This record gives sequence, structure tokens and C-alpha cells, in this order.
Amino acid sequence: MRTKIAAAAVALLMATGAYATGTAAGTDINNSVSLSYKVGGVDQTPVGSNTDTFVVDRKIDVIVTADNTPLDVPPSAQDQNLSFTIVNQGNDTEKFDLAGAYNLTGDNFDPQNCSIIDSNGSSVNQVTLNEDANTTVYVSCDIPDANTVHADDNGTVSLKATVNGRTNNSGDLDNPTVVQNVFADGHGTDDNDHEGDYSTRGTYHIVSPNLTASKSSCVIDDPVNGTTNPKRIPGATVRYVIEVKNSGNTDAQNVQTTDAIDSHLTITGQEIRSGACNCANPSGSSAGTASKSGQNVSLDFDTVSAGTTECAYITTTVN
Repeated sequence: MRTKIAAAAVALLMATGAYATGTAAGTDINNSVSLSYKVGGVDQTPVGSNTDTFVVDRKIDVIVTADNTPLDVPPSAQDQNLSFTIVNQGNDTEKFDLAGAYNLTGDNFDPQNCSIIDSNGSSVNQVTLNEDANTTVYVSCDIPDANTVHADDNGTVSLKATVNGRTNNSGDLDNPTVVQNVFADGHGTDDNDHEGDYSTRGTYHIVSPNLTASKSSCVIDDPVNGTTNPKRIPGATVRYVIEVKNSGNTDAQNVQTTDAIDSHLTITGQEIRSGACNCANPSGSSAGTASKSGQNVSLDFDTVSAGTTECAYITTTVN
């Protein structure tokens, strides 16, 4: 069941007077003529009047706009709603059939499990609009997981509204007594002019961290050589560095790991610092929390912001 969308954000818009659709289809237009004259300055009986009547034809004109695109979404998010407004710019009440396309070329991924829904989260495939009125519907899709999508990937969907049950009479002879249909629509992204339809694309934009972690070590000193070309002999100080880098476009939260240190080493210290790693001389401000239990070091980086690096340092002595 699709998540019910907040009513305040998605109320159907049934405004009138906004699109200047013109005289309603089927309206009779009457024009009369009468001729009066004088002879020798004397009024004569007017010549009989004549009335011309024709009926206003039906203008079919629909437009669809994507309202909240691109929509930022994380990987694995479900029921993500792209909103579309459908406007009846014609001069009669119309039914419009709705259809979506979700496997379009030129983007990075295909949204999944898509459907068209109304403001209550119910599936909808047709809307009825009075002349000069509009309504909002939603394409609701699931987003693939982080194995499929990455930061700044885009997934595109298309929504098309097509007039129901009308035939284009633009090529027919004029009939002043019959309401004829004129397809006056322009073209959107996936349709042509004067077809009684209109389509618009909306885009999902992936916001995601892109985390990488690397581990290395350096020897700081040893009991024989001190800090001059030290070697990894018993008694030497060896420091591990775990570099966590976020090259994505959003923060990564609750970043944690546990590092099991070899039993041939004695843990003498652990800390997390922000900024570039420097094994020999750790720098940067303190960040996160590091603690140990036996030979296990728990590293809680907390939040690693987009475009930043944090380093965990674990200092040990070779037994």
C-alpha cells in the first residue's frame, strides 16, 4: 500500500479562470442583420432580418508539468513521489487517460515498482477535468539499492495524459451546426503536436555517501634504532591508520567498525581525527569515539560528512 501523502501538500487543485480557455464548446453564437431605409425622406418598412447561427467547436488542449523534479532520494528508498500537474486548457470538460513510462534511455537507472496514485495513495489511471481546471497526481516508485545506484545518478519517468474518446476533426469540412474537435495541444517530451496528449518527464536524483576505507601501518620507533629507520622488532611501536573517505554528495551517518588487533600486539592507544591521515604525526581535530575491549578496537566515526575524510589511529607495541 502506497504511503498516504499529506493532504496539505497534495490537495487537488481545481482553480478556474487561470488559463483563459475561451468560450465553452457547444455555445451558440447568433448574429442578426436587418436593413432599414427611407424614400424621399420617408421611413420605409425594414427589410426582413436574417440570423446567422454557429456552434463553438471543441478545443482539446492538455498540458502536464513535473512539479518537484529533480527529487533527491537515497538508495533503497520506497514510495518516492514525483508530483505532476495536469491542466485542461481546452473549452470543455474532458477525461484524460494517464500512462507512465519507467524504463527510459539516457538515464543511469530505472525506478522500480512504479504506479500512478492520487493524493490518498490510491491507484489512478484517469482524471476528469472541467475546462480551465487542473489536478495533481503522483508517480510513486521504489529506488534500487546502493549496489545499483550511486551518488548523482538520475532515474527518469514519464507521465502522459491523453484525451479519452475524442477524434480530431481538424481535417474535416467546417460544419457550423455540429461541435467538432480540434486537437490544439503542443508537444511534451514523449509525444507530438496535435495528438490530444501531452507528456512530461520527472527525475529522481540519488543523494548518497560514497564511503571507502583503507588500512595501513607505519613503525614509529624500536628499542634499538629509536626513531631513526626503526624496524618492526619486539618492543617496536607500530601504528595502524584506518582512513575513511566520503566522496559522495550527502553525509554518512552512524559509521562504525570494529578492528580485531593481532594477539602479538599490545594496544597502547586509539583515537579518531578529522582530515588527511598522517601515520607518523596524527593531526586534525578529534572526531568520533574510539575504545577497546581486549584486542578489539571499536571505532565510531559518527557522521562522515560529504567530501570529508576521517582517520582512526591505533597505536600498538610488538610483543
